Amino acid sequence: MINPAGEATSKKSRQRSTRSSVPNQEREDEVPGVRNGNLRIVTVTIPARARNILERESKASKQSRGQIVMAALRATYTEIRMDFALETNEAPGLFGSPRIVKRRHDLNDHRSIPLYISESEARGLGNLKKEVNLSISAIITEALERHYKD
Repeated sequence: MINPAGEATSKKSRQRSTRSSVPNQEREDEVPGVRNGNLRIVTVTIPARARNILERESKASKQSRGQIVMAALRATYTEIRMDFALETNEAPGLFGSPRIVKRRHDLNDHRSIPLYISESEARGLGNLKKEVNLSISAIITEALERHYKD
C-alpha cells in the first residue's frame, strides 16, 4: 500500500497506524452502563423488596422500569446525597484516605435487573455515585424504597 507521501508501507505498519491512542470519552466521564442506541443499559442488583416495588409501579403506571427508577431518583436524590455523603478528610496523611467499600452483604433474594435510561440520566447517576458512599445498585434501592413507600 502507498501512503500519501508516495512511500510503500508494510501491512504491520498500517495496522499500527490505524490504532488510536485517544482515550475512550465514555471511560473519562465514567458514565455507567452500556450504550444501546440513544439509551444506556444499566444493570443493577436489587433485593426482593425493591424489585417488588418496581414491578408493582410498572404494572400500575404502564411505564418502563427505567422511567420508574428515574422518577424515584429525581424525587429523592437530595435526601440520598445528604444521608450518604462521603466523608472528607482534610489531611489524609501519608497513606491517603481510606478505601471505601460499597459492597452490600445483607441482600435477600437479589437479582440483576437491566434498566434503560437516557445518556444524561446515566451521567447524573454516575455523578451521584461519586458523591455518596453507595453503589449504583444501592442508590437505586434507596430511591425506590424512599419514594414508593409500602
